[in-house]
Formats: sequence, C-alpha cells, structure tokens
Amino acid sequence: MEDAPKIILQAHMGMVYASDLENVTSDNAVVHAIETDDTITPGGKSSLGADNGAGIGMILAICESNVPHGLICALITADEEVGLIGASVLDPEVIDADYLINIDVEEFGVIYYSSAGDFTAEITGDGEMYQLAEGEKAYRLTIGNLTGGHSGVDIDRHRLNAILALGKLSQVLVDEGIPVRLSTIVSGTFENAIPTGGTFEIMLPENLEQKARDLIEGQIASLKTEYPEEAFTYQFDSIDVSPEKALGTTDSEKLLNFLFKLPAGVITRSDTKDSIVQTSLNVGLLKLADGSFTCTLLARSCLSEEHLTSWKQSFAAWQKNSVTVLPYPINTTAGTKTRTVHWFR
Repeated sequence: MEDAPKIILQAHMGMVYASDLENVTSDNAVVHAIETDDTITPGGKSSLGADNGAGIGMILAICESNVPHGLICALITADEEVGLIGASVLDPEVIDADYLINIDVEEFGVIYYSSAGDFTAEITGDGEMYQLAEGEKAYRLTIGNLTGGHSGVDIDRHRLNAILALGKLSQVLVDEGIPVRLSTIVSGTFENAIPTGGTFEIMLPENLEQKARDLIEGQIASLKTEYPEEAFTYQFDSIDVSPEKALGTTDSEKLLNFLFKLPAGVITRSDTKDSIVQTSLNVGLLKLADGSFTCTLLARSCLSEEHLTSWKQSFAAWQKNSVTVLPYPINTTAGTKTRTVHWFR
C-alpha cells in the first residue's frame, strides 16, 4: 500500500508502581491482577502497569497483524511519568510521518483531541522547632483507605485527597482557638497520584483533647456527607513516645493556611460541549520532618503554553500574597519541569 499515509504509533514504557507493600524495591515488586476472558484489571494490591503497557501491547499487535496498512513506525518513549523526559529529548527529524497517534488513553473507542501538559511544583521550607511545652501532649491524626486515583484521569471524580482532608481536620482546631503545633507529616506516594492516606503528628494542650476530638469527629461527619462514596478510616490517638519537638504555632498555622487555600482539584473546565477538565492541580506529596517541609504539586492544563504560563504566574502570585516566598528558580534538567518555591524564611 504505497499510497497509504505513513503513521507513527506512540506509547511509553514507563509506569507508576503503587503497592500496599512497604519499602518496595525492584526485587520484591509484584503486580496483582485479575484476569477474565477478555479483561485484565488491578487486583487491589498494586497498580497494573497498563499505563502504558496496554499501549505498547496494541502497537505490537498491530505490527504483527495481517491488516493491510502503509508504513508504520513504532515510537516507544521512556520516563513519561516523571516529566516526559524521553519525549523531550527526541530528535524531531525522526517524526517523519503523515500522522502520529499517541496510544495512551483510558477508554476504548475514544479519540482525545487535546493534551494536558503539566509541570511539577515543589514547595519547600524550614521552620523553627520547639520542645514539647508543659501541659502539651502529642497526638497522631491518621486517615486512610481513600479511593485515590490518577490525577490525569480521576481529578474530576470527586475523590477526597488525604493531604487536604488532614489539613481540614487540623485547620478546624485552629479555627476554634486550639493552638496546634505540627511535628511530623507523611502523606502521598507520587505527585501524579491522588493520596489515599497519611498521618499528621501534632501537639496541643492536653486539657483541650476532648474539645479537639469533638471538633475532628464533627469534621469527619462533614467529609463523609461531602464524599459519600469514600469509605475511609481515621484515627486520633495520643502518642506514647512523644516527638521531642514541633513547629511553633505561627509556622504551623501558616502551613495549614497554605493547604487550606490551595486551589486544588479542577481549576477550570473548557467551554466546549463536553466540558472537559481544562486545568487542574493535584496535591500529591506532603512531608514534614525535623522542621523541613516539602509539598509536591502537579499542575495540568490543555491550554496553549502561553495561557498555561499565565496560569502558573497567577498561581505563583497567589503564593506570594499568602505566605512569605522568596523569588524562585525554574530548574530544568533533561526535560523535567520543576518549580522550587522556598518559603517560611
């Protein structure tokens, strides 16, 4: 078929591996799958790897088929999940075809006409740590068993983000006059995954423990009403071996205020008939240890780069007006797009 158009079929070989195992390595990683006659689905204990193993499988099947076609080129890129690194260093001269079809979709029979470009923002800071004060006690606030999902697919499916939930549970204490000091925070696995659980270790006056419990239970009830499909678990317990130090109340409230005001989730939708998600933000990772704080965000948009840049600038301006932010550099290496924003001091 010499007159047939030249076609490039593209997929990526990288995948995001999520598992219920702790300390996962390449030696103990296992993919749990449920197979039927015509489907393979996740088994609930790990991600499947279909993103984008399914795309590679489709390309190989087409190349091996007897269906008449013109020249087909298989283009397999690497490290897509961590910043389109392979695609970013691709020599444009190899794109010699009439059509390029990217086989990285979520639904059969659907053609996507837009692409959500992304950038990763890593916000870091160091706060002053203070000893456990007289009358204070340490508590562990944990939430888990949330649905989660891929921020590029599930961000508009009304799923509760564990980081934002823990932020709300802590913020309600501050709003009601309870001085909260943050000691340790761990939540999230990847910047492009909606967090399914996490833990805040906090310090507060022991004589206000019951008030704190009542407020947290009230907020939990509100979250269950707002997210009826989320069968999540939570705990609020005192810690037997208390952390020695925590941030001061000012820095703790600043951090909680930052989480509370983040424009997370769906930011805008298109004005087209199908009203697709146009711009979104996922709060993917949050960590506080020994006074050092890191929050990793993933922003996506199918707007042109010019409009996306404007959105980035408006987001940065919001940060500058809400917390103390120093001018930040844009670190670009091998195609990754990371903004490092330093705050607190």
